[in-house]
Amino acid sequence: MEKQDTTELLNNNDTSIQRKGLWLVDRQQAIDYQRAAQMTWWSILQGLAVAALAEKTYAVFSSMVMSKDGFILLYILTSALVIVSAWFQMSWAIILQRWPVHVTHTAFTLLLGITIYLMALYVDQPANWFLALLAVIISSIIIYIYNLKTEAILNLPRFITVRTIAIYLFFGAICVAAFFHIKYSPTVGTQTGWGVLIFFLAMTDWILQSRNMKDQNRQMDIPL
Repeated sequence: MEKQDTTELLNNNDTSIQRKGLWLVDRQQAIDYQRAAQMTWWSILQGLAVAALAEKTYAVFSSMVMSKDGFILLYILTSALVIVSAWFQMSWAIILQRWPVHVTHTAFTLLLGITIYLMALYVDQPANWFLALLAVIISSIIIYIYNLKTEAILNLPRFITVRTIAIYLFFGAICVAAFFHIKYSPTVGTQTGWGVLIFFLAMTDWILQSRNMKDQNRQMDIPL
């Protein structure tokens, strides 16, 4: 019966109906395809960052015996947290929010993926690493505001929006301060201190984001 209705719809002489026919009939499949396409795209971008981080980690461990750069492990761990958190948050949003395939959104996710990749490349250069992390934060803010403007994020309480942007700005300020401090005072103590701070802040942000997602799930009656 459904197949017959589909055929009748697509064979209709009305041009406008013919143009909309596939979407009207296969709407859920189209939505699933868009989500799968975006999930694949984002996973590829994050895979590049993981590969870069793995390569840098191997290099760091290989030279660590002969150096005093053990603090770099802090930046490696924080980078791993950022990559996992970014993948989880983006994937969660793609599945639950209204994010159709769009050139602008795809370009923004590419920008975010590139900045995360650069962050992974600079784990052995703390000053540049903080600069790359700042770029990650700026890209995240751009995507967040874009999704709010296009109503890709629905039913989001104002306090969550304000809290999210405030967290981004706070981390951005930390990155700027750390960049200039390490750049003009590149001591082991300075790099270690900022590394410890950003690691624990990243852990705290991970916990807050998890709670934020759970709150949104409850408000949207999503059994996750």
